[in-house]
Amino acid sequence: MVQSLFSTCSRANKVLELLIKVNYSTKVRTPTDRIAIRGDIVGPPNPISNIRPITFHIPKNETSLEKVFRLKREDVQKWHEEFWSQHNLQFTKERKEFEKNLKANRPADGAELPLTADEISVFYKSFLDKHWKTHFWYNIEWYRHNLTLLSLAFRVEINRFKNKFMSK
Repeated sequence: MVQSLFSTCSRANKVLELLIKVNYSTKVRTPTDRIAIRGDIVGPPNPISNIRPITFHIPKNETSLEKVFRLKREDVQKWHEEFWSQHNLQFTKERKEFEKNLKANRPADGAELPLTADEISVFYKSFLDKHWKTHFWYNIEWYRHNLTLLSLAFRVEINRFKNKFMSK
């Protein structure tokens, strides 16, 4: 029992070391990067999109259906990351413009004061009103992607169940 606890801690430390080495470059991970990993690894959030990147585990005996499922998950993650990166950059750009315009219209003695909650809420509402179609279509696509992933996951589990009983 104690032996297994120490080996689990040792494995956890190795995984933590791998996580610390994660960076935000566009380097494509190769299957050899994942050899010693037994499951998916979730990295720290991207500073722009706030989405945590996932490095998906590739099992040695991955079936073609499992590969399709994994690749679809990677595609959805990439799409999700790109959407929120673009969205958050646009949000930040528009918020800075709003703050700049609002401070420029203030009297000279109040230009350096931070914006009040009421002032910034005007921006939030206008941003959401301006981008409601983008959010609407993002949600439609998000549900579509999730339904596709759900159906693939179901097929993978049925396949694993069949293989488990066929091998006995």
